[in-house]
Amino acid sequence: MPLALNIIIMIVVMVALIHLSGWFSGSETAITNLSSARLADMRKRNVKNVKFVLEMKRNMDRTLITILIGNNIVNIVLTTIAALFANALFHTIGVSIMVGIITFLIIVFGEISPKSYAI
Repeated sequence: MPLALNIIIMIVVMVALIHLSGWFSGSETAITNLSSARLADMRKRNVKNVKFVLEMKRNMDRTLITILIGNNIVNIVLTTIAALFANALFHTIGVSIMVGIITFLIIVFGEISPKSYAI
């Protein structure tokens, strides 16, 4: 496969993984901040998937463990792909720089922004 195509694929995958990391973080905040009153209102209005949400709240330990493991896997894969991307373009020094950039992007777009939005 040509290098240009590999780079495009890596960029698309990295963007998708940053979004997925944000989804995990936002889900964690949304589910932990969901009040009993809000759940009761959702049940009364027969909101779609309310039974699934109630089950997640009942098994909060399992829910949080699943979310955190998923988020960690996504972030590890994202950092690995970013390192491969940087190595392909800039060689050794690029890897260090890219890990710093990806760390910043994960913190801003994978942690802070989704959690702020979920509240």
